[in-house]
Amino acid sequence: DGPLNSDGTEFSFSGNVQDGDDKLYFASYINIQDTLETNTTYYWKIVAKSASGLNLESNVFTFKTRRPNKLPSAPKLISPADGSTTENGNITLLWNKSTDSDGDAVSYRVYLKRENNNASIIASNITDTTYTIPYQLVDQLNYQFSVAAVDGYSNEAVISESNSFTIGNYYNDPPQIGDLIYPVP
Repeated sequence: DGPLNSDGTEFSFSGNVQDGDDKLYFASYINIQDTLETNTTYYWKIVAKSASGLNLESNVFTFKTRRPNKLPSAPKLISPADGSTTENGNITLLWNKSTDSDGDAVSYRVYLKRENNNASIIASNITDTTYTIPYQLVDQLNYQFSVAAVDGYSNEAVISESNSFTIGNYYNDPPQIGDLIYPVP
């Protein structure tokens, strides 16, 4: 990689040049704008020429310009639906496929949050639009999930909104024993 600006279209160099004598020369920088092709490898070197005819060359350096990148669309969550209650602690999450107008590969990161805890990544590098949580969720608790679409070119992510769902009382807890009213002992 070379000294490029963030979008990969401007190249600059600054440094010291020494030609074998005791004098040190400073070259400010060379600026090349709007003339570099995107997604192209360039090779460069420095050639210092003195008035006495001495030429010194640096090693050859390379850099590659990047192409402009558009991020994928945010996933749309399908199931469990926002605000829903499920009677089963075995949960499969489902969302719509994200699209990437650049044609980059898209993978997904899945986040899960339980009640007042922070969201945690429970899966990454998912290429499908469904994920079954590999453990049983605790009944009578509220959860939130969200999914991030990760761009295969830049590794940047776009996160969905979150859906909240509750796990019902799937264990069918026995009733609580109350106070005995009749017969009177």
